[in-house]
This record gives sequence, structure tokens and C-alpha cells, in this order.
Amino acid sequence: MGRALTWPCKSAATGAWRRRRAVFAGVLVATLAGGVVAEHVPGAASVARVAAEPTVAERIAWIEAELEKARVEARTPGAGVAIIVDGKIVLSRGFGLADVASGREVTADTRFAVGSTTKAFTATLCVMLAEEGAMSLDDHPRKFLPEFAISDAEADEKVTIRDLLCHRTGHAAMTQVWYGVEGLSREDVLECYAKAELLHPFRSAWNYSNESFLAAGLASAAAAKTDWDSLLAARLFKPLGMTGANSTLAAAKADVLMATGYYLDPTSDAMETQPMRLIDHVAPAGSINASAADMARWVMLQLGRGTIDGEQLLSRESIEETWKSHSKMSGSIGYGLGWMIADWEGKRLITHAGGIDGFTAEVAFVPDEGFGVVILTNHFGTPFAQQGREIALRGMFKDLPSTVADLPNEENFDRMLGMYIANFGPFKDAEMPVSVQNGRLAVLVPGQTTYELRGPSADGKRPFALTDAIAVTFNEDKDGNVYSFTFHQGGMNFEVFKQGASAPLDIDLAEASELCGVYRIDAGGPQIDVDVRIENNRLAVNVPGQMVYSLYAPDAEGWWVFRATDMIRVRFDRDDEGNVVSMTQRQSGNDIVMNRVGNLSDQPSLPSVADLMTLIAETLDTEGRIKSLEVSGAVVARHQGLAGTQLLLSDSSGRVRSHSNLGHGRVSDSWVGASGGTSRVYAVAEDIPMTPGMCFGLLQQTPLFWMRDWREQFERVRVVGKEQRDGGETYVVHCSRQGSPATIIEVDVSTGRLRSMKVTSENYLGMPVEIETKLDDWRPVEGVMMAHRWEMSVAMAGSSVMHCEKVRVNVPVMDATFEVTPRE
Repeated sequence: MGRALTWPCKSAATGAWRRRRAVFAGVLVATLAGGVVAEHVPGAASVARVAAEPTVAERIAWIEAELEKARVEARTPGAGVAIIVDGKIVLSRGFGLADVASGREVTADTRFAVGSTTKAFTATLCVMLAEEGAMSLDDHPRKFLPEFAISDAEADEKVTIRDLLCHRTGHAAMTQVWYGVEGLSREDVLECYAKAELLHPFRSAWNYSNESFLAAGLASAAAAKTDWDSLLAARLFKPLGMTGANSTLAAAKADVLMATGYYLDPTSDAMETQPMRLIDHVAPAGSINASAADMARWVMLQLGRGTIDGEQLLSRESIEETWKSHSKMSGSIGYGLGWMIADWEGKRLITHAGGIDGFTAEVAFVPDEGFGVVILTNHFGTPFAQQGREIALRGMFKDLPSTVADLPNEENFDRMLGMYIANFGPFKDAEMPVSVQNGRLAVLVPGQTTYELRGPSADGKRPFALTDAIAVTFNEDKDGNVYSFTFHQGGMNFEVFKQGASAPLDIDLAEASELCGVYRIDAGGPQIDVDVRIENNRLAVNVPGQMVYSLYAPDAEGWWVFRATDMIRVRFDRDDEGNVVSMTQRQSGNDIVMNRVGNLSDQPSLPSVADLMTLIAETLDTEGRIKSLEVSGAVVARHQGLAGTQLLLSDSSGRVRSHSNLGHGRVSDSWVGASGGTSRVYAVAEDIPMTPGMCFGLLQQTPLFWMRDWREQFERVRVVGKEQRDGGETYVVHCSRQGSPATIIEVDVSTGRLRSMKVTSENYLGMPVEIETKLDDWRPVEGVMMAHRWEMSVAMAGSSVMHCEKVRVNVPVMDATFEVTPRE
């Protein structure tokens, strides 16, 4: 929220919020950008317990059975799994199919792409060479790579190999540079890396950077006077006995034991093959292909603290250096050197996920317990990899539950069914219906899918059927009426109220009303006003640009704890006369005092929607003169180090044609016509049928869309607040269509022009992507004011700026204009 105040989901926790939000973007999808370490939630309540402490063999048998059920439920074609206990491989086998068409089964030796779990190999090579004196983790990369550079002067001067290995240089995730780009060299990637603006100040934040690992890998190879692939094979693959492992696309294609990759097509709901593509140009970040048997040897090296089969490959101190937290991801989760560092039920957990075309992987170990697990799959984006890790951990360290989820369910679901309205994270007035599916309660997440819930555990939490890492609790009043449900994940709790329902009273509303007002943060950064209000029969804090956080009733010391996270609480301070004069916010032992600057009644009333339309009238084509609009110009991907051109053509019926070219084959096209849309992206081999969410997201990126009366473009338009921004005040407007997250718009109070908008679109896997666009440089077009500069930002990837250089009004268009053209 502000520099001094760390509200949940912002500032230091921004990355955490983005990752927690991703749970609703496909349920903890593990991508090349890494996985997320989530809170463990126990499974369904047991009806019986194992009488005596199970043996390792009994635990492994339970894990195998649960893994297979989870794999089938996640629709993952195949998986290779290995489990290591006390220096021994106690499980190494395959589940399901390596190739669906031929019926070839997965075995322990079936090879999979392991994605970003490669990063720990690269980090280990660096510490091995450092131990030998060939390089130091605190060396400047330029010592080994003379061409290495960073656009920021401070970072360029101070950066070290260690910075590269823990994602703290400040770079964005630069996937646009290399993903799916043919004919690109590793030097080409580093050239863009050198040009890119930093997304965060140097060493100020963790942000995933495959390109930094490329640089570290190349530096290690230069220090060893070889190439990275040869160094990897000689120093790790060979001594570990990873006989089937390789690190190039050519080797993978030639490997008869390589699995075929798949993904779930969101438009057809069918598993489709997803061919591997060349990523050799960022190989040290994610190019290894290996089997479960191979990766078990890698985990044995970790658990052996650098020693395997009696041979020491590196010292205990060196390998443990990679397990130390070098940058903070969120909360208690840190990033070491190629590893994520977390806590699981009080045990130190070292883990990393990986995902690349057709494949998702998870590697994890509990070093202090001598336990490790490898989950490799041929299903991109599957939650099964992380779920498999959780099953293995639970099976090894917890009491073994019975399979209550498979027993006949006699619970009456009626009181829990109905429509719920979500207002947290990317969801604004989003409808989340709860229904019964396959005999289970199920929650529909807008724009995604319906997630089934297991039976309740002893604490009332109902885990997602796909993963124990997420759970739902239904909240009842004293009469047994359900008024809301709460999502639990990663230590955060987000409540979703039943349509028309409010929470039962647990505070004195008259006393709480004395606390309502406006409180100001002024701690060296921009002034930010936070209002305290009563909402849903609770005292709540409205944080600008985020959400309304409801509070628990105060404790004996007067602290009101946030319901979303007990790590944050507030207390209201009074003067000698009993007047409320300030609010103190406490987080991580730090207190921030916010002075009370006004009452809620002092706030100006908000305009009606009709008044808002009058305010923005100069930006609207009220007479419908503009039937089609084409804009084109230069685009600069600031944090990718790329530049090119963009064209957008749309007409009054909602059809869209877009084209962008960022050079070196980075061409993307989309067509949205009367019967749907198609996207053709350089990073994806096949044309992509666009979901309704994708089509509507693209439509909202066209200027013509916003020249129409918003009440005709959306089912619901609401003016929900007024905020102080740099340069003046803005009205906050929520615009929504049924079943989709709301678009959030900020309108300049004085000019009536759009300052920004947040649109939730979808990617080709059907997962939501929030795009924030800032608009300025307004000029008249056919009597209507139109922004000629758009800056579009996506979390972790940074922003792209388009300057409109040419605008054509009422361009003749034909149906064919919006129909897919054949590939060249």
C-alpha cells in the first residue's frame, strides 16, 4: 500500500499475493516461473486410524494409492515418482501413460522435462566451482562474461553471481524475449537482459528471472573453461549416475524413453499434445530432461549433504549454502540458490517446481528428516505435481487417514448451495455459485472451472479434491444458516458472502461506529487515506487499490485482528477526552500510527452512474459516428528490452483484429468475429481458440470499446469510491458482466478522462491474467477524446508502452478482416 505500511498483499508481500492469487488461476499451477509453497491443510476427516505406527512400507503403499487416485482425478496422463528415505530409494516407479496414443506406460526410467528444477543444478555447479576457487559467488558476472550488463547503473556496478542465483537483481520475468522464439542465441537473450529496465530497485525485491540463471550458468561455464551443457554432464550427471539425463531439445527428441507432453485445452476440455520447443537459449534456467530414477540420485546428493555412495562431490557447507534464504519471497518463504525455502508442519522444506510445454515437475526434500520426493508429469499446468508432494509428505509424517472421501456421502448440502459474491484479489463482485457435482460440494471460480470439495476435516475445512493446499470452510450463524464461505490457502483467508447475507453480529455497532473514519498514512512516502467502516456487520478497513479487510472483534488489549491474516492487527487510540485520534497498525513487530483526519460523513458523495456518464462525455461517441477504428504505432516492452509495432482494429459490433511484432519472429495475431476468436502467438505452435474471457479481455483493450456508453457494454456499473492519486483525485468504478471478474476503472475527477483500468483476461490455458493499463496523452479523434499513450502492465512481467502514431476512423471492414488468415 505505501512504502512504510505493509498491508497484506502489497509492498513486501506483493509477490506473495500474486502467487496466492494464482491458486484461482488453475489451482497452484507450477510454471517455468516456479512453484508456490502453500500451507498444508489436513485431508478429509478419518473414520478410522491405523492402530500402530505404520511401517515405511505401509506408508509407501498408502502414498502410492493416494497418488494414483489424485493423478486420475487431475486427468494427468502419466507421472514418474521417486521417494527417498534415510539414504535409500524406497519408491521409484511410473503411473499412467508416457504416450496416450500408443499406450506406452510410464516407468521409473521414462524421461520428462523437469523445467525450473534445473535451477538448483545451475546453482550447485556455481558453488562447486566456488569451493574449488575457480569463481566466487560474490564475483561480478562480467569477470567471466565481458558482455554482461544491466541498464541500472547501481545494479550494473554491484551485481554478483549470488544475486543472479536468488532472483534479486530487480529484473522482470522476461519470457517474451525467448519463449517460443526460433533462432535465438544465449547472447541474444543477454543483450535484451542488458537493455531491459528494472522492474524493482536492485536487491529490493524477489522477482523470478530465468535470464539471471542463464547468466549465472554461462558464467560458471566460462569459469570452468567449457560450455554449460558439458559442465553439467561432467560434474553432476556422470558422477551421480544420471545416465538418461540430458539438457537439449535435440537429445530429448532422439530419446525413445521421452514422454509425450500434454495440456488441458480450456475450450474443448480435452487433453491435447503439447510439443516441446527449443529453450536451449535459456538452458541453465530450465532445460534438463530426466527420469524419476535420475532425479532420485539428485535428491540423494542433497540429503547426503554433498556426498553420495561414499563419494563427496562438494562440501556440506557448499550444498547447505544453496539452502539458505538469500532473498525473501513472502512471509516465511525464502529463496535460496535455486531452491525455495519453506516450513512444512514445523519441518524445514527445500523445494522447487518446474513447468514447461507439456510437463510439470516438483522436487522436494526435508533435509533434517532424510526424506525426499520427486514428482514428474507429462501434463503442463497440472496441480497433481504439487499435490503429489503434499500426499508424500502427509503419508510419511502424519497419521494415515482413511479414504473417507470415497465413502457414501450422506451429508445434506442444501444449506450451503447458492450464489456467493467474491470481492478479494482479482475478484470484484464476481459470482461464485456453490453446487453439487459428482456427489460433492463444488465451487465455480469465474472464468476457470468448477472445483470439487472433499468432506470436512475435524476443523470443518473442506480441501479441494485436486489439492490439500486449498480448503473451504462454510460459515454458519447460531441457527445453522450459512452466510459465507472462506478460502484458506498459504496462510491467508478470504471470505465470500452468500448473496444477500450478512455476518451475525459479534460487536457493538454503536461503539464500533465511533471508530469509523478516515486515517492517513504519512511516513515519508505519498499520503494515503484509509477508511474504517462497518460492512457486513463488522468493522472493516478499506485499503485503496486492494480490498475491504474485515476485522475480528477486539481482544483484551484492544487489538482488532485482520480476518484475512492474523499477522496484521490494528488498535484505535484515544486522547485524554476519549476521542479517537489515530489508528495503530502492527505487523511483524512494527507499529505504524495513522492519524485520524476525518469522518466518513465528511467524504463527498459519489456521483451516480448517469452523472459519471455526463462527466466522461467528451470521451464517448454518443452519436455513434465512429463505426470502426484502427490505431497503430510503436510499442516498447520496457522491462523486456524489446521494441516493435502494434495494430488494433475494432468495429461497433465488437469484432477485433490485433497484430503485434516485437522483432525476431515475435509476432502475435488475434481475430475476434461473430462466431468467436482465434489467437496465433509466436510462443504457441498451434492456433488457439479463444475463450469468451479471452475475447472480452481483448475487446476491452480497444479504444472504441470505451467510446460507447459503459452501461451498454457491461451488465453492471458502480461508482464505488474516490481516491487520491498522483496528479489529482479519481473516481473508482467497477464494471462487470455475469460470471466474469469486474473491470476496475479510475476516472479523473476534474477532467473525466480514464486514468487507468484493470482488466482480467485469460491466457491460452484459460487462467486469468490481470492487465493494468494507464492512459494519457489525450487528443481528439472525430470529436471524441482518445488516449494516445497506453502503458499496459502484467504482474512480474512489467509493462509495455504503446504510442498511437496513426488513427484511422471508419475504416472499411469486411467479415474476412476478422477471420483467421492461413499460416505462411
